[in-house]
Amino acid sequence: MFLNATTKEELKMAAEAEPKIAKAYNRLIEMSDDEENRRLYEERIAQIIEVDLKIQAAEEIGIEKGIEIGEEKGREEGIIHSAKNLILLGMDDEIIMKATGLSADKIAQLRSEVEP
Repeated sequence: MFLNATTKEELKMAAEAEPKIAKAYNRLIEMSDDEENRRLYEERIAQIIEVDLKIQAAEEIGIEKGIEIGEEKGREEGIIHSAKNLILLGMDDEIIMKATGLSADKIAQLRSEVEP
Protein backbone atom coordinates (compact mmCIF):
# COMPACT_ATOMS: atom_id res chain seq x y z
CA MET A 1 0.00 0.00 0.00
CA PHE A 2 1.39 3.39 -0.96
CA LEU A 3 0.82 6.16 1.55
CA ASN A 4 -0.33 9.51 0.15
CA ALA A 5 -1.34 11.17 3.39
CA THR A 6 -0.70 14.90 3.31
CA THR A 7 -2.32 15.87 6.61
CA LYS A 8 -2.26 14.47 10.12
CA GLU A 9 -5.93 13.50 9.77
CA GLU A 10 -5.25 11.53 6.58
CA LEU A 11 -2.37 9.78 8.31
CA LYS A 12 -4.65 8.85 11.22
CA MET A 13 -7.25 7.48 8.79
CA ALA A 14 -4.60 5.41 7.01
CA ALA A 15 -3.42 4.11 10.38
CA GLU A 16 -6.96 3.06 11.27
CA ALA A 17 -7.33 1.20 7.97
CA GLU A 18 -4.02 -0.70 8.02
CA PRO A 19 -2.44 -2.32 11.11
CA LYS A 20 1.12 -1.92 9.83
CA ILE A 21 0.59 1.78 9.23
CA ALA A 22 -1.00 2.06 12.67
CA LYS A 23 2.09 0.50 14.24
CA ALA A 24 4.40 2.86 12.34
CA TYR A 25 2.18 5.83 13.15
CA ASN A 26 2.18 4.98 16.87
CA ARG A 27 5.96 4.62 16.83
CA LEU A 28 6.25 7.98 15.09
CA ILE A 29 4.12 9.63 17.74
CA GLU A 30 6.19 8.02 20.52
CA MET A 31 9.44 9.13 18.93
CA SER A 32 8.29 12.66 18.22
CA ASP A 33 7.16 13.09 21.84
CA ASP A 34 10.60 12.09 23.15
CA GLU A 35 13.19 14.84 22.73
CA GLU A 36 16.13 12.41 23.02
CA ASN A 37 14.68 10.16 20.32
CA ARG A 38 14.18 13.20 18.08
CA ARG A 39 17.78 14.25 18.65
CA LEU A 40 19.04 10.76 17.87
CA TYR A 41 16.89 10.65 14.74
CA GLU A 42 18.22 14.00 13.55
CA GLU A 43 21.81 12.87 14.21
CA ARG A 44 21.18 9.70 12.21
CA ILE A 45 19.72 11.68 9.31
CA ALA A 46 22.78 13.98 9.41
CA GLN A 47 25.05 10.92 9.32
CA ILE A 48 23.18 9.47 6.35
CA ILE A 49 23.44 12.77 4.48
CA GLU A 50 27.16 12.97 5.28
CA VAL A 51 27.76 9.45 3.98
CA ASP A 52 25.76 10.22 0.84
CA LEU A 53 27.84 13.34 0.25
CA LYS A 54 31.07 11.36 0.72
CA ILE A 55 29.87 8.72 -1.74
CA GLN A 56 28.95 11.41 -4.24
CA ALA A 57 32.35 13.07 -3.86
CA ALA A 58 34.10 9.71 -4.28
CA GLU A 59 32.09 9.01 -7.43
CA GLU A 60 33.01 12.41 -8.83
CA ILE A 61 36.69 11.77 -8.08
CA GLY A 62 36.35 8.37 -9.76
CA ILE A 63 34.79 9.94 -12.83
CA GLU A 64 37.52 12.61 -12.96
CA LYS A 65 40.21 9.93 -12.59
CA GLY A 66 38.55 7.88 -15.34
CA ILE A 67 38.55 10.89 -17.66
CA GLU A 68 42.20 11.54 -16.84
CA ILE A 69 43.12 7.93 -17.60
CA GLY A 70 41.10 8.02 -20.82
CA GLU A 71 42.80 11.21 -21.96
CA GLU A 72 46.23 9.75 -21.23
CA LYS A 73 45.39 6.57 -23.11
CA GLY A 74 44.14 8.66 -26.04
CA ARG A 75 47.40 10.63 -26.10
CA GLU A 76 49.41 7.41 -26.04
CA GLU A 77 47.32 5.92 -28.85
CA GLY A 78 47.78 9.11 -30.87
CA ILE A 79 51.56 8.94 -30.44
CA ILE A 80 51.57 5.26 -31.47
CA HIS A 81 49.44 6.08 -34.52
CA SER A 82 51.78 8.91 -35.50
CA ALA A 83 54.82 6.69 -35.03
CA LYS A 84 53.30 4.01 -37.26
CA ASN A 85 52.55 6.61 -39.92
CA LEU A 86 56.14 7.88 -39.76
CA ILE A 87 57.37 4.29 -40.11
CA LEU A 88 55.15 3.83 -43.16
CA LEU A 89 56.55 7.06 -44.61
CA GLY A 90 60.05 5.56 -44.34
CA MET A 91 61.39 7.75 -41.55
CA ASP A 92 64.36 6.43 -39.61
CA ASP A 93 64.11 5.51 -35.94
CA GLU A 94 66.08 8.52 -34.71
CA ILE A 95 63.60 10.97 -36.27
CA ILE A 96 60.62 8.97 -34.98
CA MET A 97 62.10 8.93 -31.45
CA LYS A 98 62.56 12.71 -31.53
CA ALA A 99 59.10 13.32 -32.97
CA THR A 100 57.20 11.02 -30.63
CA GLY A 101 59.35 10.58 -27.53
CA LEU A 102 59.10 6.81 -27.88
CA SER A 103 62.02 4.52 -27.06
CA ALA A 104 64.02 2.66 -29.69
CA ASP A 105 62.57 -0.62 -28.39
CA LYS A 106 59.00 0.62 -28.78
CA ILE A 107 59.69 1.86 -32.29
CA ALA A 108 61.21 -1.53 -33.18
CA GLN A 109 58.07 -3.21 -31.84
CA LEU A 110 55.85 -0.87 -33.88
CA ARG A 111 58.01 -1.43 -36.95
CA SER A 112 57.42 -5.18 -36.64
CA GLU A 113 53.66 -4.53 -36.45
CA VAL A 114 53.42 -2.37 -39.57
CA GLU A 115 56.09 -3.88 -41.82
CA PRO A 116 55.46 -7.34 -43.27
